[in-house]
Amino acid sequence: MIEGIDVKIKEIKDLISQIQDSSLRKKTDDLIVTVLFDSNRLNSPAAKKAHHAYPGGLIDHTISTTRIGLVIAQQLELIYSYKVETDTIISSCLLHDIFKPFTYQSPDYLSNSALGQYIDHLILIVIKLTQNDFPFNVVHAVAAHHGDSGPVRPKTIEAMIVHLADYVDSQLNGEILRKARMIYQDDINEGQEPKDMLSALGVFIKMKDKSDEAEKEFNYLFSSGRQENLNL
Repeated sequence: MIEGIDVKIKEIKDLISQIQDSSLRKKTDDLIVTVLFDSNRLNSPAAKKAHHAYPGGLIDHTISTTRIGLVIAQQLELIYSYKVETDTIISSCLLHDIFKPFTYQSPDYLSNSALGQYIDHLILIVIKLTQNDFPFNVVHAVAAHHGDSGPVRPKTIEAMIVHLADYVDSQLNGEILRKARMIYQDDINEGQEPKDMLSALGVFIKMKDKSDEAEKEFNYLFSSGRQENLNL
């Protein structure tokens, strides 16, 4: 089991508890518990290559996307005075990718399952939401979370927020992992190549010593006396 999983499960539970509508809160909780919290699926990545492509990546992506969605909603309310349906944001963000484990071949998750070769995770979750009588706005937000690349484009503010939150988190994670691997190959090259978010962030921490050294050289180069000597 992935490290710190109990804390992450509690984080998701705390997010679910913020759903004000009791019916939606229970439906969301039931689906999360039966699908995502199954011991065979907690280790699932959120993608095979692009982002969160490591054991436990899916639960990281689920938490982060939801928190980003709530921040975007808060900004719309504070800056633009637009009242966002935060229940829709929380439920949709938590549920948007939870059927991904069924589309991967376990236990390595490096290839598509038989089901995944024929039906995408987005279609699976939309079917399940429909079967469980979720509100139409949640169904639409989940169905549209791929934005212009999906089967339907967001037609509500809530659906747009879910799409943006998903996109921002996937890009953030993917870029940090990609850049960390590049830094590792070019400048560190010790230990194991970063394979998850924690090890990737560790690469940037290791680079702090080099940045301190670079800052000293920079300050020396552009000190007043040095500029005169170099005619800068």
